[in-house]
Amino acid sequence: MRNNLKLDASNIGAIVNADDYQSYDLVFENITVVDVIAHELRQANVAIRQGHIAYVGNEACHAKHTIDGTGKFLSPGFMDSHVH
Repeated sequence: MRNNLKLDASNIGAIVNADDYQSYDLVFENITVVDVIAHELRQANVAIRQGHIAYVGNEACHAKHTIDGTGKFLSPGFMDSHVH
């Protein structure tokens, strides 16, 4: 069984310091984030709390579940790139 977590630009609220929370629900560590607005790729830790992106950055994060994102990509908002 595959678990899919929908991450899109609407999930991004105020990005805060990782120290502002002691624990997250899920953290993608060392994942390559595709920033479609800045047109760049960057390595980051991405923390999720209650289904929303709570942190994007390079600080270490503590979470109930951690996914090693090495060699993987995370891209918000890629639902259908074909536009008429």
